[in-house]
Amino acid sequence: MARSMIDRSTLLPLTLAAALMAGSTSFAVAQTTNGTSAASTGNLDGTLRQSHDAWRATKLDGAVVYNSQGNDVGTINDMLLDSSGKVSNVVLSVGGYLGLDSRYVEIPFSNLKFEPSKGNGATNASASTRDYSIVLPGATKDSLKAMTAFTY
Repeated sequence: MARSMIDRSTLLPLTLAAALMAGSTSFAVAQTTNGTSAASTGNLDGTLRQSHDAWRATKLDGAVVYNSQGNDVGTINDMLLDSSGKVSNVVLSVGGYLGLDSRYVEIPFSNLKFEPSKGNGATNASASTRDYSIVLPGATKDSLKAMTAFTY
């Protein structure tokens, strides 16, 4: 009986930790500085910040990508490097809900724009403390879903 209690007390935290790790990307990606999504407000509410005048890859991975109208059109799933080690393309996860029925598409990294977020009130902040959003001008969920699927 004591062994069963130990196993259960160990199993539950491990199960919860695994569930949180598996779902952490979708929850973190959906967060904005004011608790609303860009799609509901029409604002770019990204929370990316530069570090030493550069973008951290760990912060880009899983970041929401907006269109020019402030609508969420996808999430960065991966970054592809060219032979010189520079990011050439990104793989976006588009469509679906909470990762179900989503598909991947490849977009040139140069098509993404980093614009100061409009919904966080930090427009007068310095570049290092200002929040930014990743924008793919002209994109819609439908246009991205219509692209050829990227496969690994």
